[in-house]
Order: sequence, then structure tokens, then C-alpha cells
Amino acid sequence: MIPSRGYVAFFYSKSLGRISHVGIVVTASRKQNGTWDITTIEGNTSSATTDRNGGEVRRKFYGSVTIGGDNWFRGFGKPVYGGETCSVESVIKVAESQIGYQEKASNKDLEVFDGNVGRNNYTKYSKFVSWFATPAQWCAQFVSWCFHQACVNSRKQPTGWVQQDDGSWNYRKEDGNLAANEWLHIDGRWYAFLDDGTMVKGWFRSDDLWYYMAEDGGMVSSQWVTDNGKTYYLAEDGVMATNAWVRGEMPLNDHQYIYYFVDGDGVWQPSMDTEGPDLEKYELVK
Repeated sequence: MIPSRGYVAFFYSKSLGRISHVGIVVTASRKQNGTWDITTIEGNTSSATTDRNGGEVRRKFYGSVTIGGDNWFRGFGKPVYGGETCSVESVIKVAESQIGYQEKASNKDLEVFDGNVGRNNYTKYSKFVSWFATPAQWCAQFVSWCFHQACVNSRKQPTGWVQQDDGSWNYRKEDGNLAANEWLHIDGRWYAFLDDGTMVKGWFRSDDLWYYMAEDGGMVSSQWVTDNGKTYYLAEDGVMATNAWVRGEMPLNDHQYIYYFVDGDGVWQPSMDTEGPDLEKYELVK
């Protein structure tokens, strides 16, 4: 019920009483009211720029949607990404490369984006699922083809994590280069890489802000970390909190919370623990 980049979206048709369409999630952000803004790439769909009811690969945006029940977004599938298959970014890259492809009138010019255009559901994506000679609703064929092609591309140029002889880790990107001097969002987590491509572990300073990278390299967020006898708090965005209050996770018996204070160096000061923080003087971080 919680979408993420690279997930498969399942769309529900009230009139048919079943899942009737699929797409690939490109972006997903939750709003304060609990609804979602979601961008997808879909086959056999349409947009405001055409009067066709489907028939193209399009990038679609859905604003303030509710997930589940009889809503259009019924739920999501989480593919198995990794070194044995492909990466999230490789699938998105393949899907984006197909935007604008139109279905055909027959088994002719299937590789051409805008040739032999028709409404008979013939596409190049049906080759992968062995329906080459038979027209069919092709939204699922498109999704399957994108994953298949991404896996094929990954085998041509291996991507993913690479461990060096000294035990350090690098990450090879889709273009064949190692990640270096940058942040990467990999399989739902943020990682940082030094100029030489080494994955960062421990404290890391970026744009004058401090972050803490776990032993596996993933950025720590919404969590306390103790280092050299001092305790710090990494906020929801991963930034080390300074001069701020952090609310405890569980309320006390009187339904009040304990608020913990971290000073200008980010160090927790136990002597300032309180149920009544001065929120006008210091901010509250999540």
C-alpha cells in the first residue's frame, strides 16, 4: 500500500470488478492529508494531448490519490531488484526510453514508434510474452518487457555493488562508471561515495551538514547514534540535529512525552530532559 520508485502499480476498475491496468511508478510522495501524488509510466494509455483511449506509452501524473479499496490505485508490487536481476534506475531508464510509442494496426513496423499506427493492440512488447501474432491489451506486456530489457542490459554491463580487496565497497552505475563524489539512492536507501568511489561509513559531512552512514553504508535517519561516549540524533532527512528538541517515541503514564535536547555540536544533554520544552527558543526535529 506504500508506493516507491520502481514499483508496479495495479489499477482497479470498478466497472469490471478487477485489476484492469498496470504501470511503473516513477515518483511517489505522501501528502499531509494522507493522499499521494504519483507519477507513472504506462503502456496502452492516453493523455490530455490525444483523443485516443489508450494506445500509447505515456508518463502520467495523479494528484491527491487514495490507495486501496475500490480506488483506481489498488496497490503495488515490489520487484526483486539487485545484482541477480537489475536496478530500479535501469528499469526507469528503459521505460522512459519508450515514451511516445504507439500501438499498431497490424504486425508491421512494430519497432517504429509512430509507424503503422492503429487501434488493434499490436506492439513490439508482445514479442516477449509470445503473443506476437495475437492482439491483446498490452499494458502488462509493456511492464514485463521493460523489466526483461533492463535485466538484459544489466547482463551486458554488470552494475551494482563491487567489493574491493581491502574490504571497501564501490557501486557501478548503469553507464559503467563507479559512483564517485556523489549521493545515490539505491533500493530505497541513500549512500554517499568519496572521490575515489569508496562507499562512506560513519560520519560524513556534505554541504556543511553532518550525516551518519551505517556499517552497511545506508544513511541513518530518525535515529539516535552513540559515538565515542556521546549521543547524537539524526533527523528524518538524515541531518544531525543541533540546538534542537527531540521528542521521545512513547508517552509517559500521564500521556506526556519526554523531550531530549541536543546542543550546538549535536550532543545530547541529559540534564535538559523535560516534559515542557521551550519550542520558541529551539526547534523540534523529527
